[in-house]
Amino acid sequence: VDSNGIYASWFHDVPEMIRILSLDSCKWTLALASRTPTPEKANKVLKLTGYDAKFPHKQIYPGAKTSHFHKLSTNTGISKSDMLFFDDEQRNIRDVGALGVTCILVGSDGMTWKTLKEGIEKYRK
Repeated sequence: VDSNGIYASWFHDVPEMIRILSLDSCKWTLALASRTPTPEKANKVLKLTGYDAKFPHKQIYPGAKTSHFHKLSTNTGISKSDMLFFDDEQRNIRDVGALGVTCILVGSDGMTWKTLKEGIEKYRK
């Protein structure tokens, strides 16, 4: 529950996705890119939920998503063309996609196994 009394939760499939994708045997590197105006709160939530350790690379600060991806690429050594990005805002999909990142627009159902599968299939093409 946040300071306004609003209950926040992950999309149903997300905890299991994070658990599986963060396994060493899975070979994926997880990262977060958020342009929240309150990075301290976002980082606090990650720590309280235990997800901080699951995402070794984080860009959490106000600013353009493209800046986040330039820094992620520089910091990880992973080419933008080797990245897969999920977001619920079309403008982020457009802007980050222009960098060569494979992008998937998350629908109103949120991040689901179906969406993840769609993203991995698009990435592999």
